[in-house]
Amino acid sequence: MVDDGDHLKVYLDNVEIHKGENKYVIPLSDIGVIVLDGMTTSITTRLLAACSSYNVVLVTCDKKHIPCGMYIPFNQHSRTVKMVRKQVQWGENVKDKLWQKIIKYKIYNQSEVLYLFTRNEEKYIQLQNYITDVLPGDTSNREGHAAKVYFNTIFGNDFSRGIDCIENAMLNYGYAIIRAYITRAIVSYGYNPCLGIFHKSEYNSFCLADDFLEIFRPVIDAYVINYLLESEEEVKFLSQEVRAYLIGILSFRVRFDNQYQKISTVIDKFVLQCFDYLDPEKDNKNQILNIKIKTLEGIKK
Repeated sequence: MVDDGDHLKVYLDNVEIHKGENKYVIPLSDIGVIVLDGMTTSITTRLLAACSSYNVVLVTCDKKHIPCGMYIPFNQHSRTVKMVRKQVQWGENVKDKLWQKIIKYKIYNQSEVLYLFTRNEEKYIQLQNYITDVLPGDTSNREGHAAKVYFNTIFGNDFSRGIDCIENAMLNYGYAIIRAYITRAIVSYGYNPCLGIFHKSEYNSFCLADDFLEIFRPVIDAYVINYLLESEEEVKFLSQEVRAYLIGILSFRVRFDNQYQKISTVIDKFVLQCFDYLDPEKDNKNQILNIKIKTLEGIKK
């Protein structure tokens, strides 16, 4: 995370960050996302070009420190036109089935988060029952029903995702960081992030990223809830400490394919599995998307 007054430039194959009288040098090959969290931060165009070459995403924040923009590299894939042509030909049936799988895994992870932090067995079972009711394309909107039970059980009946509170501020910040990294993965595989499988708003340039984000939302929720519970003082606003903690989620390890891996690694693998699933040339649809993310093992340590 880069703060107010910092200056960024390229030094050889590194990003050089000037913070007052201090200077830090980080290899560009070790960076996936840079968050520019300041109104007076400066960055050279040479560094912007280098970020494109190294597939680094830059996220800009507004005066309230909320992510509001993304600079993403293009032409990182040698056959981008071929991949986008494939993308526009994805069949509706296979997109609906993939969305069904994503929502099933999302609700499964929501039930795990809910039980970990509330021990409410009744609501846990209710969410588990929703999983079996998810239809292709989630035409019965089990996702929406599950979300209402999930958030009201954890944060209280007066909570909604639209109100202005620290819980929503932290969730939105975490979602934005993961969304940026998912967008990075989508572009690196040659696809266009605006053409989604479920999200289709003409005002959204990242519909596909939002589709893939759904399965990771409970991971971010657990990460945020854990911080709020473990904090020694009441968290009232997005301080520098809170924002740095949220950006650190990219290094948080989750259980994926029977191995503990960083979320940044899991995102790349999950996105590729989704593309394989959508590819009509791939035959084995049942095993390609073999995903259950055990988000919570070890989170409370």
